[in-house]
Amino acid sequence: MLFNGRNSLEKAEELIVDNYNDDFTETLPVSPFETGMSAMKARSHLKKVDDKSAKAIQKHSMNIGGVEYNSNIDEAYLLLGKSRYYQSKFLPALEAFNYIKLNFRSGKFYYQALLWSAKTQIELQNYSMAANEINAMLANSNLPKELKPQLYAYYSDAMLQQKKYNSAIKNMVKAIELEDDMRVKTRYAYILAQMYRLDGRNKKSTEVFEKVIDIGTPYKYVLHAKLDKAENFDPEIYELKKYISYLEEMLEEKKNLNDKEKIYYELGNVYYKDQYYEKAEENLIISIAEAKSKKYEKGRSFELLGNVYFDQAEYKYAAAYYDSTLTTMSKSYKNYRNVARKRKQLNNVIKFINVVERNDSILKLVDMDKDSRIVFFENYIEWLKIDDARKLAEAEEAAKLAEENSEEGNALVGGKAGGFYLYNPITIQNGRLEFEKRWGDRPLQDQWRILSKPVNTLAAKVEGEEEINNEELGIETEKEVELLNPLYTVEYYTTQLPTNTDTIAVMRTDRNFAYYALGLIYNEQFGKYELSGKTLEILLTYNPEEDIKLPTYYYLYKNYKKLGYQRKEKEYKAIILNDYPDSRYASIINNPEEVNKDGKQGVDLQYESLVNKFSERDFREAIIISDKIIKIYPSDEIIPKVELIRALAIGKLGTPQEYEVALEYVMYNYPNDDVSESAKTYLSDLARDNKRKFDFNNTDKPRIVLYADEDTDFSKLRSSIDYKVWQKKLMISTSSFSHSKDVFVIFNFKNWKQAEDFKEEFISDKLVKSSITDKNVKTIIISQYNFNILQRKKNIDSYLSEEMRIVNK
Repeated sequence: MLFNGRNSLEKAEELIVDNYNDDFTETLPVSPFETGMSAMKARSHLKKVDDKSAKAIQKHSMNIGGVEYNSNIDEAYLLLGKSRYYQSKFLPALEAFNYIKLNFRSGKFYYQALLWSAKTQIELQNYSMAANEINAMLANSNLPKELKPQLYAYYSDAMLQQKKYNSAIKNMVKAIELEDDMRVKTRYAYILAQMYRLDGRNKKSTEVFEKVIDIGTPYKYVLHAKLDKAENFDPEIYELKKYISYLEEMLEEKKNLNDKEKIYYELGNVYYKDQYYEKAEENLIISIAEAKSKKYEKGRSFELLGNVYFDQAEYKYAAAYYDSTLTTMSKSYKNYRNVARKRKQLNNVIKFINVVERNDSILKLVDMDKDSRIVFFENYIEWLKIDDARKLAEAEEAAKLAEENSEEGNALVGGKAGGFYLYNPITIQNGRLEFEKRWGDRPLQDQWRILSKPVNTLAAKVEGEEEINNEELGIETEKEVELLNPLYTVEYYTTQLPTNTDTIAVMRTDRNFAYYALGLIYNEQFGKYELSGKTLEILLTYNPEEDIKLPTYYYLYKNYKKLGYQRKEKEYKAIILNDYPDSRYASIINNPEEVNKDGKQGVDLQYESLVNKFSERDFREAIIISDKIIKIYPSDEIIPKVELIRALAIGKLGTPQEYEVALEYVMYNYPNDDVSESAKTYLSDLARDNKRKFDFNNTDKPRIVLYADEDTDFSKLRSSIDYKVWQKKLMISTSSFSHSKDVFVIFNFKNWKQAEDFKEEFISDKLVKSSITDKNVKTIIISQYNFNILQRKKNIDSYLSEEMRIVNK
C-alpha cells in the first residue's frame, strides 16, 4: 500500500512541476511547486495517495492510550500530509505532520515532518511560528545535513513575507552556500537578487543577477535575470550604451524568439529611465505588437507608454494609454489601482486642455479682421485638399496591395486576408470617400446622378469635359447642377464662428479659468513648476478677471521660488505686496513662520471644531474658526474644505452677493479639488434662488418667526411657551439669520389659522417685551416657501413692506 502511495505521490509531484510556470514579475517561491489549481491536474494521483495512506493507517496503526506502537506507520502520515498540502488542505495536513512530531521523535521521517510542518505554517501565514520551528530544527545537532539548505530557504521566505528583508537576505545567502544542486542554487540566487531589489539595493541586486547569468542554466533564469538586470538600470550608475547593446544582442538570439515583447519592453524602459522618450516610445510600440495575445506584457507596455507621455506633459496621450492598461489588465494587477488613480487625476487636466484648445482657436479667429480670416481659411482649405488627396492615394494603394495579395477563388465576406477585392473594408471605405468627393452625399435611388448635390470642383470640371465630348459626338447627356463641396468653401467655416458678444465673453472667461486651473494642477498635483509658470504667464497676457489675477501672481511666485528663479520670484512677490498689501497672499508671504506652526494634529482638531459649529448652525463662530485655520495653516491639504464651509457659512449670514463672491473664490482657487465642482453647483443653485420671488398667496407650512439682534437671549420666552409647544406637538429652533440678526422659529403648524391663534394667545407683544430685554424684535408669520427665500435674500424689511402693501390693497 505504501509503495503504491509513494509512486502516486511521485507522479503527482512530477505533474505539478511540469504544469507550473514561474511568474517572474513576482518574487519566486522557494520551491517550484504550486498548490491549489496546479495540483488539480494531479488530483487522481493525489486521491490514490490519500486512499493508500489512509488505508495503511486504518489497518496497521496501533495507537493505544495515545501512544503509537507501529514504528513504520510514520511514512503513511507523511504521505497523507504531503497530499493534503498539495490540495491546499493545510490544517488537515498539519494534523498529519503533528502526529509524526508527537509519536516518532526517533523515526527516519521525523525531520521531514518538521520541515513540512514549517512549510504549512508559512502557507497559513503563521510566519513567526514557522520561523520558531525552523530555528529549533537548525539548533538540533541531529538534523540531517541535506535538510539545512531548505530550512534556511524557508526561514528566508518566512522573513520575506514579514518584509524583514535583512534577515531574509542573510538566510538565503546561507541556503545558497549549503545547496549542492545547481538548479536549486540558481533558483535561490535569483530569489536573492529579487530580495535585494525589494530592499532598495538595486546595485547589489544587479550583481547577483549577473551571477545567475554567468551560471548559464537553466536558461529561463538566465533570460529573466538579463531582463531584471535591465529593470534595475540606473542612468546615474550605469552606461546606457552597454545596456542597450546587450538587450539588442538578446533580440538576435533564436532562443529568445518567443520573448521578444519582454526584451523590447526593457529596451523601452531603459530609454525611458534615461529620458530618451522617442526611443522609449518606439520600442514599447514594438513590444505591444510582438505581445499579440499576451495580455500582461501588452498591458505593462501600455502603462509605461502612459508614463512616457505623462512625463512629457502629453496628458491626452497618457490618459489613452492608461485606459488601454486598465482595459487589458485584470484588477489583480499590482499597479492597477495606481494606474486607475493616475488616470482619474487626468480627467480635469484633459477637460481644461480641451477648453483651452477649443476656445483659444475660436477666439483667435474671432479677433482677426475679416480679410485675415479669409486668408487663414483659404490656406486651410488648400491644405485640406492636399491632405484628402494624400489619404485617398494611400487608401487606393492599400486596396491595390490587398487585391494583389488576395488569392483567386477565396471570396470571403468580411474583409479577411485573401478576400474578394470589393469585400475588402479598406477598398469599401475609400471607394465611399472617392464617391462622396466626386458626387457628394447621394441617396440610394434612381437617377441619383441628376440630383442637386455638392460635388468636388475638380470632379465637376471632369464631368463638364465629358459632356462637351459627348456633345461633339452627338450623344445626349444628363445635365447636373454643379455645387462646391462645402468643406472647400470659406463660408462654411466663417458662418460657424460666434458673433454674439455675450457668447464670446463667456468663452473668454471659460478659457481664462481653464488656463488658471491647469496652472494650479501642474503646480500642486504634478510638480511641473516650469509648465505651471508658462501656463499662468500665458493667462496673464489675456488680462484675466480680478478674481483669478491675484492668485495667479501668487502661484507664479511659488513656482519660481521652487525653481530658484530669483528674478521672477522677486517680480511677482513685489506685485502682490505692492498692489495687494491687505490680501491673504501678502500675509502668507510676510509671515511664513505662521504656516503650519501647530502641526497636523492642531489643524485636524480645529477642523473638527469647525464642522461641529457649522452643524450646530453657529455660523458666526464657524467663520471665525475657518479664518483662523486659513491664517495659521494656509498650505494644508484641508484648506479647500475649510474654504467651502466658510463660503456656506457666509451664505447663511450674508447677502446673495457676498455668498456669490465666497463661492467664486473657492471655485477659482481650488479648481483641481472636488470643492470646486461643489462651489459651481452651489452657484447654480444661487442663480436659481435669485430668480425666486415672494408668493404671498402661499400659506403652506407656516411658521412664527421672531427676528432680533444677534445674541438675543430667547430663553425666558422659550421657557414660558415650552409646555404649549410640547402639548401641540410643535417644534422650536434658534439660529443666526444674518451677520447681525438672530431668529427664533416655531414651526410644525397644521395650517395658517393655527399659527395665527398660537401667536395671538402665546406670543403677544407684551410677553415678548417682558421676556426679551431687547425691544428691537419683529414677529411675523411666514410660509416655509417664503422663509427659504427670506433666508437667502436677507431682505426682511422689503418682505414686510411688500406684505403690508398687499394686505392694504
